[in-house]
Amino acid sequence: MKRILGLLLVLVAVASDALAKDKDPAAAEAKLKPEAAKLVAEYAAWCAANGAKAEGVAALAEAEALDAAAPKLAETRAALESLSDDAPAADVVAKQKKVSGPKIAAAYDKLAVLDHDPRLAGRFEEYLFRALAWDTVASRISKIRRTIDDAAGGNRPDEAGRLLVRLKRVDKDGAAAGKYDRLEVDFATKDVLLLGSDTHPLVGYVSLPKDWAKGKSYPVLVGVEGAGCSFLGYCRAAMTARGSRSAIVLAPITFSNTNDLKPETYPCYPKALVEEWNAKNGRRHEFDGPGVDALLAVISKRFGGELENCIAATPAES
Repeated sequence: MKRILGLLLVLVAVASDALAKDKDPAAAEAKLKPEAAKLVAEYAAWCAANGAKAEGVAALAEAEALDAAAPKLAETRAALESLSDDAPAADVVAKQKKVSGPKIAAAYDKLAVLDHDPRLAGRFEEYLFRALAWDTVASRISKIRRTIDDAAGGNRPDEAGRLLVRLKRVDKDGAAAGKYDRLEVDFATKDVLLLGSDTHPLVGYVSLPKDWAKGKSYPVLVGVEGAGCSFLGYCRAAMTARGSRSAIVLAPITFSNTNDLKPETYPCYPKALVEEWNAKNGRRHEFDGPGVDALLAVISKRFGGELENCIAATPAES
């Protein structure tokens, strides 16, 4: 009897340990990434077998980033390298992507919904948008839109803003048709809006005055944050200082304001972009200057910002 009880206790302990591992987000992510990698690698192999070199190389890199031990990566790479140029018609590749895409997207869906540390939000948002890239259908766009609304309603404007910027860049037709205009104005007049452009990756927080109205023009205060990189806090402080004045506030998320650029400090940008410009210390103004100009052009067109009437402020002046 004692031996049976002891065996039962061991089984309970093993089951409890397994359940704990299943609930561990890091363990779950480590388990799910190879599943996604396998599907992406299979698509890369199809591309190699059918002469779609550029598409295959991109898929191979994606699979390798998910899991460097994914099946047949070396063979697929060799096959792709042996190709001289893309051979199949675009519609052939598109047809295969319609078959493979939803399966790959479903694998990314599992990763995107895992519980995670808020500091890792950028990584899990990437899974969400990779799913959309593989299966760009209206239902997925609507799903992300609901996620944006949930984030805004939960007082997470940074998350809502990041998602909205990326969604607009994917749903170009919807953005051009004004599909997100009302939402942006709502964000920017009630609190802040994270705004991007089509011509540069730099983004920034924007606040519109409470009396903002379409068709009118407004001076623009460009607030340049310091080494603390509290861009959202800076924008909100500038909003408070603005009071009831009819002016637009822009707090661009820049790189030249601080020393070491850390990806976790800049979740609104891809890790590779942050690392690239961290290595270009001394030249970061080459990112910031054109990026701020691109944002000001959007603010002028969308919100009536007066480009000839811009005022720059540093943290000490705000």
